[in-house]
Amino acid sequence: MARRTARARRALALIRFDDAPRTRIELSTTHPGGLPQFISGKSTLLSSLIRDELALRNARLAAAEITQKGVELRSVRGIDSVHLAIGLASWRRGDDDFLAPVLLRPLAIRRYGRDFELKLKGQPYLNPALARELHEQFQITLDADAFVALAITNGVFKPQPVIDRLRGLTSHLSGFHVAPRLVVSSFAEVGPAMGADASRLEHPVIDAIAGNPNARALLTRRSDPPVIVPQDERPPSTDRLLLDADAEQEEVIARIERATPSW
Repeated sequence: MARRTARARRALALIRFDDAPRTRIELSTTHPGGLPQFISGKSTLLSSLIRDELALRNARLAAAEITQKGVELRSVRGIDSVHLAIGLASWRRGDDDFLAPVLLRPLAIRRYGRDFELKLKGQPYLNPALARELHEQFQITLDADAFVALAITNGVFKPQPVIDRLRGLTSHLSGFHVAPRLVVSSFAEVGPAMGADASRLEHPVIDAIAGNPNARALLTRRSDPPVIVPQDERPPSTDRLLLDADAEQEEVIARIERATPSW
């Protein structure tokens, strides 16, 4: 179970970025007229960043999918997944290929007529999955605060020093490359949190489903039902319900208060 959880955590981490035209907006060769406004954190139209018609058409297709995915993750799971990736590190270890953002910065994206509006939010931060993998695979420790400090000079965001720093730390690794790219995509790392939850599975219900006879006996054992005073007979000072409850609901509440399972 632990091995399967670890593999799932790695597969979901930010180290295997799917670098495909429909999964990211490539901003590495943006028009110089729109880039300063975008980097400064002001709302910027996608058409101001990409002027080539074919590139803009592809970017809009990717933006539509990224926006839809971002809304879904935020509304259903409470995850703000859309980020600007600053620099992409790539390497191979055994049979595994890795592609990971270096820095990440939260980004808001929304439709604006036929166009899309992009706005950077918050501060950049070091990709925690990249730092973890470099430490585990190569014993290289990345200082997250130092990397972020390199990206901001006199209040101005400049990613190139970050790229140069990582290149220097990994120059002895054959096949390790750091590309100075800017891409917008949906980046979300939920694997470590899920792995932490899965490491604490001691619960009678889970044990019973797994076939533990003691847990099954515990769950099937019936206790005496709690004594419930009818609503019309109990004094108002003891009534703590905000809404009316039927008899079955009141029994469940009473069992919870008594910490007794309802099965």
